[in-house]
Amino acid sequence: MANTSLHPLFRFRWMIFSILALAYFFVYFHRLSLSVVADNLMKDFNTSAGTMGLLGSIYFYCYAAMQLPAGLLSDSVGPRRTV
Repeated sequence: MANTSLHPLFRFRWMIFSILALAYFFVYFHRLSLSVVADNLMKDFNTSAGTMGLLGSIYFYCYAAMQLPAGLLSDSVGPRRTV
């Protein structure tokens, strides 16, 4: 008789996939959120478009700089432990 029991991780694969997809959407939204609220921030804090551009570029440079350590961590520790 064949063993039809699944590994416990496989039973929750759709839940894990949904959580990771939601996390990806959350990260993607945060990358775009400055452009969505830029008009309100400029009005509330009385700043110029140049200042908002500076804030956006600082954010993206920090994001780009962290890609290398995150990649090295993922390569050395493994994808399961990184996620």
